[in-house]
Amino acid sequence: MKVRSIWRKKGKLPTSPNGNGGWFISMKNNGMLDIVHREGIEWINVFAVDNVLQRIADPCFIGATIQKNCVVGSKVVRKNAPDEKVGVMCLEDGRPSIVEYYELTDELMNAKDEKGEPAYNYGVILNYLFKVQDLEKIMAEKMPLHIVEKKIPYLDENGEPVKPEAPNGYKFESLVLDMIHQMDSCLPFEVVRRKRICADQEQDRCGLCGKCQNCSPRMVWRCKHFDRFSQHKVIEESDRITVI
Repeated sequence: MKVRSIWRKKGKLPTSPNGNGGWFISMKNNGMLDIVHREGIEWINVFAVDNVLQRIADPCFIGATIQKNCVVGSKVVRKNAPDEKVGVMCLEDGRPSIVEYYELTDELMNAKDEKGEPAYNYGVILNYLFKVQDLEKIMAEKMPLHIVEKKIPYLDENGEPVKPEAPNGYKFESLVLDMIHQMDSCLPFEVVRRKRICADQEQDRCGLCGKCQNCSPRMVWRCKHFDRFSQHKVIEESDRITVI
């Protein structure tokens, strides 16, 4: 492998944030854990910001996780196809785990359970509920590093900026799915797909267009007029909840 340094600008190397597995240690490094302890906060809900339909601090989700005596809860939806590009909840060596879609073999992707249902059928939507004391237990443990190919802008031999069209470097990052695997228990909490997925990264499937099954006109109205919620009382339809 040919290795060379990449300069973002003269005298400055390129930098990038950690992956989503670095959120808790970042809270500690910025003194936010002191606030958590002072306020007596026992649970933390983390979620992906690119999905405008995420329901934050969902009381049903929180209550189910606590009632089942789990230290983590993860919202999931049923996959719309065996090869859908989502991480899948499962058990690995008796511990909760999330298998990324690119790690699933064709055999696993199409596997069936004893009822004839897809064995790996519940995809995560990046909405997790963590118990603070268990997060602090794993904080001292080393998390695996994932290697990701990236297109990194750089300066060429003449000092001119270049934006590469193909990956030209690697980024090392930690992921929240590894935090799940370090926990003793996790509740997969199924929510209604069309009401909870409308992410920017799924523009080709949804795109807040109101024309596909995943994006009802009611949800589009809520997305477009989100800034008006402080002035209007909005009552949401009840979710169909399944605890698996």
